[in-house]
Amino acid sequence: MGYTHSWYRVAAFPVDPWAAFVEDAKAIVSEVSRRGIALADEYGDEGTAPVVGGIIVRFNGMGPAAHESFRMERFFCGPPSRVRHDLFFDWCKTQRKPYDLAVTALLVAAKRRFGSLIVVQSDGGETEWVPARALCRSILGAGADVAVPDPPLKVS
Repeated sequence: MGYTHSWYRVAAFPVDPWAAFVEDAKAIVSEVSRRGIALADEYGDEGTAPVVGGIIVRFNGMGPAAHESFRMERFFCGPPSRVRHDLFFDWCKTQRKPYDLAVTALLVAAKRRFGSLIVVQSDGGETEWVPARALCRSILGAGADVAVPDPPLKVS
């Protein structure tokens, strides 16, 4: 087990909200890096950079500060076994390492852009999401009012 954020999402995000989310992601990654939190490619390799653009946002912490990669794509590419509640399930285990701020801020931005098309859940409580909301408010001008994490999905 470990400290994890998870989300349920539709198979494909609409074009315009996705494009806005990618711009938010670029701003978030840039700001987190400016604050001294090293981000890398999905493997956490030193000397690499996050991938943000087109149809994918993908990164990890760097070196020993890496854990599991954050990956969100416009089109869900996971196996059918990850369909739950008629939505597609994904997650990122950060173990509360510094790049957790980038992950939670991106999930706030995703919830803001995609609304009911994504359900965000977390092992963290309300207070652990305050820095992500504050970061979104400071660089995106919004996000402080985004309600994340969502309540657990009920099995029907």
